[in-house]
Formats: sequence, structure tokens, C-alpha cells
Amino acid sequence: WSREEIPALAKALLCADKSGLSPELKETFRAAGASHLLALSGLHLGLIYSLLQLLLSPLGGFRVSRLLRSLLTVSLSCFYTLMCGASDSLVRALLFIVLRELSRLFPSRMARSRDILCAALLIQLCIRPESIRSLSFQLSYLAVASITFILPHLQAIYPSESRHDPGKRIWDAACTAISCQAATAPLIWIRFKTFPKYFILTNLLAVGTCELFLICCLALTALYCLGIESIILKSLAEALGKGLIFILETISGL
Repeated sequence: WSREEIPALAKALLCADKSGLSPELKETFRAAGASHLLALSGLHLGLIYSLLQLLLSPLGGFRVSRLLRSLLTVSLSCFYTLMCGASDSLVRALLFIVLRELSRLFPSRMARSRDILCAALLIQLCIRPESIRSLSFQLSYLAVASITFILPHLQAIYPSESRHDPGKRIWDAACTAISCQAATAPLIWIRFKTFPKYFILTNLLAVGTCELFLICCLALTALYCLGIESIILKSLAEALGKGLIFILETISGL
């Protein structure tokens, strides 16, 4: 790697190992309002869940195939959660996956998002009641609650319902950032006496770049385990890592 920050950033975003990140880079994430990217949560596990669903889709849509796909997806998600330390936000995301997969196995009893949210909250508090004092637990559930209850009303303001409309996609991304900040900002202010002023810009530019960077890093890891080294993929991952750092440095300097 041409820069030491790139593999350190990959380890932080994939495995929650922030030991290689410099204090300056950590401060850049904080100042740009992107600290949630370093805290493994639904963004990371959700991305891995989506990739697993894509890779396992050739199994077909038969009931036995759906059951096997759900078992593999949940098992690998559990493994990843345990491997990364099972933080409160990651356990919350795992519970969402488990409950959603259970719901999908019984189409006639398909659960709504708010049902899954309440069930996951109850289960996690029963398993570990002290989690309610954890900041990551509080922020994670506040963010998901805002996406569940506030986001649909903001999205409905946009006149077009087409998923292929670029304006609709930008609007949805901005609404997601606004709804999450509306729910979490008071708690962040109480705990840290700070507020990310450019959170919309950060989420529009940094989150998408981070997702692409994570996909490249996951693909690189998988190929490396097979004894294959892809120079092109490595160059792309490095470019995305540099781009992510550049975006955050630019936003934090505004």
C-alpha cells in the first residue's frame, strides 16, 4: 500500500480494530461527523448481509432453499458479529437480521419494521440489561427508530416514486441523514457538547464511498484467502480509501 492509513482504515471499518488509526485521522472522522462509520453497526453488517444474499441467490426460491439460505446467512452474520467483539450496535443489527429471516420463512406472518425494532430491543435488554447505559446502544436504537418512524414521512414529500430517479435517490439519502441526526443530535450534544454541521454532506459523499471501499476490501480478502492477488482491485480499494480520507478531511476543514 502506498499509504499506511489505507490498510489501517480497512481493519477499522471491517473488524473494529482501530489500533492502526492515527489520532489525527480519528479526529478527522469526528470533526466531519463520520464517527458512526468507525463504529461497526447496521451499515457494515447490512452490507455483508446483502452480499451473502447475493452470493446465495443461486440456491433458488424453494422452501428448503430459503431455509438453507437463511441458516447460512444467520450463521455467517453471527460469526462476523462475534469475531468483531459483539458491540451493542452490532448485536442490534444481528438481531434485526435474525428476526427478518425468521419473518421471511413465514410469509403470512411477515413482521413490520417497527415490530422487529421492538422485538430486538426487548431481546437485547433481556440478554444484557446493562446495555441500556451504553452510548452505542442508545445511538443505534435512536437512529433505527428515526428511520422507522420519521424517514417514511420525509421521503413522501418528494413528488416522484420512481426508484430510478437520481433526484429521488439523493433525496432519500439526505432524508436518512436528517432523520438520524434529528434523533441522535440531542444525545450527542448532551454527551460531547458538539454537533456535526455538515452531516448531510458527509452522509451523501462519505457513506457511499465507504460502502464501495468495504466491498473492495471484502473481495480482496476473499481472493487472498484463495491465493489470488488482484492488482486492479487493490488499486481500486486504495483509490477509494484515499478518496474517503480526502472527503472527510475536506468536510472537517470547512
